[in-house]
Amino acid sequence: MSLRTFCIALIGFFFGLLAVQTLATASEMYWTMTSKHPYKVQFKLYSNDRNHVWPSASTSWDLDDYASHTVHITCIRGELICYGAWETGNDNVYWGGGYGNRQHCDNCCATCGDGDVDKTLVR
Repeated sequence: MSLRTFCIALIGFFFGLLAVQTLATASEMYWTMTSKHPYKVQFKLYSNDRNHVWPSASTSWDLDDYASHTVHITCIRGELICYGAWETGNDNVYWGGGYGNRQHCDNCCATCGDGDVDKTLVR
């Protein structure tokens, strides 16, 4: 094999690795949240596989009406994402993992890359 053929093959191999790694890790999700609770509610999304929270550690999304609110996140394909919601100013009233994702929850998580999520909060 000539040096030129070897170099072309090596470059193709590395670009192929980069493309496969990018496709295997990056994904997106849309979460649609609706609150039927009579008071304002806030929520965040938490990764159960790494130390990451959406929208950020210091902010949350507001549900201050009965409308559906859709948020978009970029996540790692295969990671488990859970929602935590709580009544604004009263984290003793919660849904899913609650404030800080400290509560046990059933059916409040979804796997990144497996489709979008639609949740309605009722109390």
